[in-house]
Amino acid sequence: MEIKPSVEIVDFKDQPIPITKIATACPHCKKRLEVDDQFRGIIVNTGENVTLKSVCVNALSLLYKGEENLEGMEKQKRGKLAEKIFLTKDNDTIHITSGEVEDLKKFIGKKDDPITVMRAYELLDPTPTEEKPPKKKKKK
Repeated sequence: MEIKPSVEIVDFKDQPIPITKIATACPHCKKRLEVDDQFRGIIVNTGENVTLKSVCVNALSLLYKGEENLEGMEKQKRGKLAEKIFLTKDNDTIHITSGEVEDLKKFIGKKDDPITVMRAYELLDPTPTEEKPPKKKKKK
């Protein structure tokens, strides 16, 4: 299937979601801020928005609980897919397999918030199958 990694992830009002980070220095004067366990810094906008690319690369780049002893081949597989997506130029599309789509959905689902997961799934699999109603038990 073809995906376009540069597509921005939008909120419920169809507005791009900004990428933020926690800064320990004032963004204006660069003065260091006192940081403790409760005050970790201030949230600043990086000037970039969340994209399918950033969501996929971040999700593939993490190790999750229970993966402490993950095999090197699996790490390499994830790294290669992350690199393939990361190196995609703006507005270009890339081909990924249905297995790669399932892997991406699995890792994004573990990492991200519900709206990001919902939007990313929509972009990765634009024609999802409808949920089937539960099967009725046959009477004997």
